[in-house]
Formats: sequence, structure tokens, C-alpha cells
Amino acid sequence: MGEDSCQHLFFQCACSAMVCQNVMAWIGIRIVNQENLFIAWKRWSRRFKSKKRQRVCYSVIAALVYHIWRMRNYSYWNDAVPRIDGVSRTIKIDVCSRIKSIADMQWNVEDRIWFNQLVTSIE
Repeated sequence: MGEDSCQHLFFQCACSAMVCQNVMAWIGIRIVNQENLFIAWKRWSRRFKSKKRQRVCYSVIAALVYHIWRMRNYSYWNDAVPRIDGVSRTIKIDVCSRIKSIADMQWNVEDRIWFNQLVTSIE
């Protein structure tokens, strides 16, 4: 199955990188060259000035870590790798469900429009 370390799983694994690229593109974060999850995460606070959007992005990072770990366990125990697009879609749905459950009317119009665009863009 290859190397099994946190460094590999979250920062070097090709499957994890594809999931991260897909999900980060969904929220408007472009990954450049060999950029990894940690480096991209550091840029999020600069990219999104709205506290609501930052919270959505931090929900994305938590979901990425959780689902990448689940993907690793599935691969290990079932000797098969889940489909990248399926894992990415699950992350998007989980994030949207979580945010919908805590979003309130205090969100400004621009943030609500941005979030609704994320919800409708799930493939």
C-alpha cells in the first residue's frame, strides 16, 4: 500500500492531493505547483476577509482531514482506493450540510449568495 505516515497521507499522497485540489477549487482556492493542504490553508485567511467565509473554509479543512483519513482506512482494509470524485463530492455535501445547520440570518447578502453558489455547484 505504500508509505503510511501523516506527512505522506496529508502532504505527499497523490490521491489526497487530487481530493484537495478538487475541493479547494470548489471554494475558489487555486493550488499552485506542489502546494499542499497546509500551505493552502495558511492562505485562506488572507483570501477570505469575511469571517463567515473563513468559517466555511475551516469546515472544509476539517472535512478534508477527516475524509482523507477515512479514504486511507478504506484503502488499507479493503485493498481498494475509493473514487476521488466520490470522496470530493462527499466532502462538499458534508460541508454544506454542516454550514446550513448553523447558518443564520446574520449572514450578509454577499456571503449568503456565495454559499448558495457553493451548494448549487456540487456535481
